[in-house]
Amino acid sequence: MAAAAAKRSDLRHAVRVTAAVGASFTLATALQLPQGFWAVFTAVIVVQTSIGGTITATVDRLTGTVVGGLIGAVAAYLKARFALDAGLVLCAVTAITAFAAAGRPKLKVAPITAVIVIIATPHDLGPWHAAFYRVAEILLGGLVGVAATLFIFPAPAHHLVVSRLAGAMNKLAYVLELYAGILKGEAHEEDVDDAHRELRETIGKIETAVTEAQRETDSHLPGRHTPERAPRVLWRVRNDTVTVERALGAVQESPALNRLRPSAIALIEAQIGRLKACAQAAEAHRPVQRGSLLQFQAEFEATLQLLRDERVTVSLSADAAAGLFGLVFALSSLTDNLEDLADVVDEFSRPSPQTTPEAVP
Repeated sequence: MAAAAAKRSDLRHAVRVTAAVGASFTLATALQLPQGFWAVFTAVIVVQTSIGGTITATVDRLTGTVVGGLIGAVAAYLKARFALDAGLVLCAVTAITAFAAAGRPKLKVAPITAVIVIIATPHDLGPWHAAFYRVAEILLGGLVGVAATLFIFPAPAHHLVVSRLAGAMNKLAYVLELYAGILKGEAHEEDVDDAHRELRETIGKIETAVTEAQRETDSHLPGRHTPERAPRVLWRVRNDTVTVERALGAVQESPALNRLRPSAIALIEAQIGRLKACAQAAEAHRPVQRGSLLQFQAEFEATLQLLRDERVTVSLSADAAAGLFGLVFALSSLTDNLEDLADVVDEFSRPSPQTTPEAVP
């Protein structure tokens, strides 16, 4: 199912890009732009998998083009006016625009545009006309790209966030299932490191998609609410699972662990259930069914307190105590952050403040 959905998404994206390229070429030809291929290039570059991503790419490319075009036009004018050496002017402009673009993603095409205006301008165009046409060509390609993303299989960034969030939560549940197996004494051959690497990549993509969703909201496009804190809470949950793994690696067999093991396994299984419930609720855009996670957490803590009251933990060595209480801390922290994660998922079911409930698809 997931593979089929991914292929369907890829096919829709291909259709959007193809339509944007065809429309850009047709319009550039009809408008007789001197270098209309830049509109086509721009359409290919700016069309992203979400509306917010396309808007962001278009704004960034247009901003860099305007800045680079102005700097290049001024440099070309000064070169012609005062007979300056072309190589020196080119190097100076490159240095200025590269410095301006350093650390500023919106200006990353400024050096390219400036250099093109200086050395690749048609002979029948002056520098100012060349800069104007370059901006017009980029603007045309960008607007066509945005239109294609808006009207051809529109893909709001919110949908990407939800899909990736649900995938990450299911992956976290899978990791916890492996940890529960370790406590049960079951051997596993799965590589947890691979799962955590995938999680890091996925959460990074969620951060990008949340930014794109915010761009859509800033552009007053209708849609559902996308909480900005979602990636942060997910990072905390993922970091807690890493802490649980380390605690399991440090914990030592002891009477205290044997007494605590059943409630720890039950708690982890409840945490798995919470993650799966969050994933299902996110995809369905409904509040999370909380289940009995907090009850299992309370039973886990009650068992630990009983061990303390019976002074079972007093006889533990320093290393055994560190491992046992490290596991206790990690599982308790994970429960707290899973509560926050459920609150975040609940927020996904709400409409955007800029839309009415009837306007939400």
